[in-house]
This record gives sequence, C-alpha cells and structure tokens, in this order.
Amino acid sequence: MRYNRAMPRPRFDKLEPKRRDAILDAAADEFAAAGFEAASFNRIIRAAGVSKGAMYYYFDDKRDLFATCVTAELDGLSRAVGDIDSPASAEAFWDQTQAMALRAFAFLTESPRRERLVRTVLASWAAHAEALAPLLARAEAFTATLVGTGQRLGAVRADLPPSLLTRVLLAFGQAADAWLAEHLDDLPPEEVPPLIAAVQGMMRRAVEPA
Repeated sequence: MRYNRAMPRPRFDKLEPKRRDAILDAAADEFAAAGFEAASFNRIIRAAGVSKGAMYYYFDDKRDLFATCVTAELDGLSRAVGDIDSPASAEAFWDQTQAMALRAFAFLTESPRRERLVRTVLASWAAHAEALAPLLARAEAFTATLVGTGQRLGAVRADLPPSLLTRVLLAFGQAADAWLAEHLDDLPPEEVPPLIAAVQGMMRRAVEPA
C-alpha cells in the first residue's frame, strides 16, 4: 500500500536522488543520535554538504525536516509488512495480522539508527503531532483496510462502526509501541515475539465478534 508524502516543499522532491538521500541520511543520523530537541540543524547541513540557504529552500524548519526524514526512513515499512494476502478464513486473517506485526517489529529494529529514530518519534509525538499527522493518517488508512477485510471474513465484529474499530486498534498499537520503546533494552530478544503475539491477542479479543 502506497501513500503520498506532502511534508517537504515540492522542490525537494525534484532534487536528484543522490543529493536528496544525502540530506535525509544526515538528518536521520542526527535525529537518531540526539533526539529532536537536541538535534542541530547546522550539523545536519554540514553533514549533508548543502548551504543553509539551500536547506531552507527545501524545508520550512527543523520540524518539517524531522517529519520528512521520519517518513522517508519508514517508507520501507509498508513494503516490509506487505498487504494482507486474501485470507480464506477468520483464523487465517488473525494469523496473517500477527505475522505482519512481527515483520513490522523486525523491520523497525533491524537498523540501530531506525530503532533510535522510532524511539525519538514516540518520545516527541505529542509535541509534533501536526507535523507527524501524515504518519498517523498512513497508519489509520492501513488499519481501516484491515478492519474492512476482517469484517468481510467475520473475523472483526460488525456491530460497531469500522471507524471506531480502527481507532481502537490504533490506540492498542500506539500504547504497545510506546511501551516497547521504553522497555526494549530490558527485554531479552527471545521474549519479544511472544509479547507481540500476546498484544495481538488482546487486540483480537477487543474487536472480534462475541
């Protein structure tokens, strides 16, 4: 599933890929290492090898660059997770959603930089909700598709509005993501997949037919 990205100024998307990637790589390194508040716009500019005037030509401010950087870093998430693969039954639907959650976790943690960047996003979400709104819209659209598929298969209850069920699942996911970001360093790696499976079980019980 593909989504549009509309955070940077359009002229940024017209840059040659090599120069665009250099800017985003420098930004990802800085935000992952320092967090948003301590990240230095000037360090990013120097690392990217562009002038300050050029950077402001592409982005309104550090927050705009942060949102663009995060979106670009996570663009591979939809490819890693994939779409649900035409499950033939309610049980197959839940099996596939659990597998998708495990693939998402593997993707987000396979790169130390990506993992730190995700933690930065979760730590600063409330402060940058407007800038990061497109990320939430992506998650909401994806979850709404899952809800629709689940309802057609009888895996998801049909007595409540799909939009409400979508919000319920998003709230579960956001709470679990925030908790994992806080406690991941304390968890033995072998305990994470069962934990994700348990969270998926909670989500399933919340939205499947009684």
